Amino acid sequence: MFGLEYRTLLLKDIIEILDISEEALSVEEIRKRLGYSNSVTILKSLKELIEFINQIDGQDKFSVELMNPKRGYFKLKRFSTNLQSLFELVFSQDIAYDILLELIEKRVVYKVNFCLTHNISAATLYRKIQQINQEVAAYNIQISYGNEIKFKAEELNIRIFSYVFIWSTSRQFPNIFGSNTKPNMNFFAEEVLKYLNIPYSSLQIELLSIWIFIYSNAISRKKELSLTEEQFDIIQAFTLPKKPEFFSQWSNLDWNMLLVTMYNSDLYDIYLPLSINIESNTLKKMMKSQKLFLMILESYFSVLNNYDKEKLSENWAKYYLAYYFTNYDSEPSKNTTHILNMETFQSAYPNYWKRFENFWLEFIQQVDDPHHYDAMKVPCLLMIIRFYPIEKFGFPPSEISLFLSTDTSLSFSEFLKQAIYLRFRDQYMIQFVSEVSDAEIIVATNPFDKNQIRVDQEFLVVSSQMREVDFNSLKELFEKLQM
Repeated sequence: MFGLEYRTLLLKDIIEILDISEEALSVEEIRKRLGYSNSVTILKSLKELIEFINQIDGQDKFSVELMNPKRGYFKLKRFSTNLQSLFELVFSQDIAYDILLELIEKRVVYKVNFCLTHNISAATLYRKIQQINQEVAAYNIQISYGNEIKFKAEELNIRIFSYVFIWSTSRQFPNIFGSNTKPNMNFFAEEVLKYLNIPYSSLQIELLSIWIFIYSNAISRKKELSLTEEQFDIIQAFTLPKKPEFFSQWSNLDWNMLLVTMYNSDLYDIYLPLSINIESNTLKKMMKSQKLFLMILESYFSVLNNYDKEKLSENWAKYYLAYYFTNYDSEPSKNTTHILNMETFQSAYPNYWKRFENFWLEFIQQVDDPHHYDAMKVPCLLMIIRFYPIEKFGFPPSEISLFLSTDTSLSFSEFLKQAIYLRFRDQYMIQFVSEVSDAEIIVATNPFDKNQIRVDQEFLVVSSQMREVDFNSLKELFEKLQM
């Protein structure tokens, strides 16, 4: 990742694991959650983390404590809204981080000065840049090596990479760019959102301020955007608001690209009317794909009303057109599996996943350029969930009929029914029946006359408290019926 050292990435992952854990963790528990490394290395990293924390302890607006309540157990305790200072301190020990951040801000790194400042040889710097180049190639970025070290890429790719790097390492505006820079960028970000008359939160201001810094910094260094024919066609197709007066130093193209970036990000409730130009092959393909997507989607889920069709089509256009500006393989989503872990989703909602997977397979088989959609699968799943809720579409096509027999009150029997329903509602459609003869599964908390049970019916005796073992046994019967 960006040429960062294994040690740096390990520390980052350990911090994130400790931060989300409510309980103290042993070194072995941390190792299991990491899924890599070993206990000796992790313990060494934890000791290093304590040293980092001691360096920032007592700073205003930030206080964090790594607790060791029991020998060999660790818990991260913090008293602030984020861990930015800690992350920046960890990353700042890594040469790759310093190289990239300096390049993003100044656009040039002077070899001699950098080597003297960081007390490294020119050969070490060269090897590090070679490593960085290997890991940022997917972003269509390379770094040249000489007396002057610079980005070697299209200006738009440099700006996109700059955002991805800052977002991936900081999740917000880095303090390293200077104490006055962040307030200024936040001010302009809020002005943009007010100018566009769209709702916003402090987080949306923060993320937009990163983009505005990247653009403003590039403009101040006379870096100009140039677009491909496809990109230009897309920009021309949008009806875009006029550039505001407070961006007098920006070109119209810079402003238009910022708007399209906001639109494609799906972070802002921004509507940019799209005029379909029949002369544009790019937009022709987008419309054809959009129509096919909606037709197949409705066949697997349900027909949408006109309003939802329009909103879904608008979202589809965002994802489709973003491909022409951003390499999806390099999107921040690649490094945010914690947002939507696909294995966890499949396990939690198997029926919804199966329905989506069948839809996606048929769609991909019918498009002309399947590679275009390689990294759109997860964004499209999230988009579809907005229009087809899991609660409504996450059930299997057939019901499972269940008869519940208890030796307690009717009220308690109803409670058990609700407990069973809530436990399995995202996986199975359970229909409680009043007659034994209508049931596929009979669940009883009391002795039951087995003469009433047919050979094609399943029978299960459970505790009246419905313990975990009872739920697991019932799940096995559900799975058996679904096979």
